[in-house]
Amino acid sequence: VSHHGYRYSYHPTSFSQVNESMVPMMLDMAQELLEPNPVETLLDLYCGYGLFSHFLAPGYKQVMGIDAEGPSIRAAILNKKPNPSSRNARFLARRITARSVEKIPLPNDLGAEIILLDPPRQGPQEGVINALGRREPQKVLHIHCGLDQIPPSVRQWQQNGYTVQRIVPLDMFPGTAGLEVLILLEKTTF
Repeated sequence: VSHHGYRYSYHPTSFSQVNESMVPMMLDMAQELLEPNPVETLLDLYCGYGLFSHFLAPGYKQVMGIDAEGPSIRAAILNKKPNPSSRNARFLARRITARSVEKIPLPNDLGAEIILLDPPRQGPQEGVINALGRREPQKVLHIHCGLDQIPPSVRQWQQNGYTVQRIVPLDMFPGTAGLEVLILLEKTTF
């Protein structure tokens, strides 16, 4: 598939958005909400084949994409070739658990950490949001594939000192009541 001049290949069993006509809008909205800065590092969790990682990489000092699905990570790595502007993107195959996110290897000299969290419909595993909160990212863009996961995840982020800045619903599932919801959170500072 191609979106905004970026080309992506992915394994037939890997997840991809079914409503391809909305993907460019979702990418634009993620970019608008995150406002990439070349002194920041983006941590893209559940990155799949690198849709967000490759598209957003030119705006960051470094991007680290992580997903447990082997074929998707292999595709993300291979997608660097047709997308040379994402040369600062690295990819790791790793399960996303509370313990694993605490140990993600990012050098200290990569500036403020920004997190893009796009888990499957059921949301991240128990404890992942709290573990991410302990990393103290400057901003978090948490993408939800369903409305039922929003209240508990927002409560967890708030308990970790984050406030909701913007909520953007996108109709990624035409003909259904389902929405994809992008929620931008920022660390509360006093």
